[in-house]
Amino acid sequence: MIKDIHIQNYYGITDLKINDCKQINLLVGRNEVRKEKILRFVFDIGKVSSKCFSKVENGLHYTDMKDFWLQIIKFSISNNVQIFATTHSYEMIKALVSAAKETNFIEEDKIRLFKIIKNSQEKFRSLKYDSEMLESSVKEGIEVR
Repeated sequence: MIKDIHIQNYYGITDLKINDCKQINLLVGRNEVRKEKILRFVFDIGKVSSKCFSKVENGLHYTDMKDFWLQIIKFSISNNVQIFATTHSYEMIKALVSAAKETNFIEEDKIRLFKIIKNSQEKFRSLKYDSEMLESSVKEGIEVR
């Protein structure tokens, strides 16, 4: 399983560290932060042990989002696969938290949300939300995207 990611000089990303990855990892951020390039990097290094989904909410009705995550979690467990996904959807994030609570992924600290940001010097950075922080943020209605 991938624990830490360090990307250097890859598709315009000069230096980015994403630390403490878990079983389910969700990448969020503005369009210019190259989330899909990060997924490509993970795919290139992860191969069999990881699955990547870009814009995971596309084509899903909001009422199906929790069931989608429950199936992804089940797949991840039964196949011992680490998941990396991107989203713009706050509903998708809430659905992940709900599914993670139902499957004990919150209590077992098996999910991460990484907010990828670009600072004024055009450098990329990741802000990590562990399972508990993500659950609290969603419960309080705090914007994490």
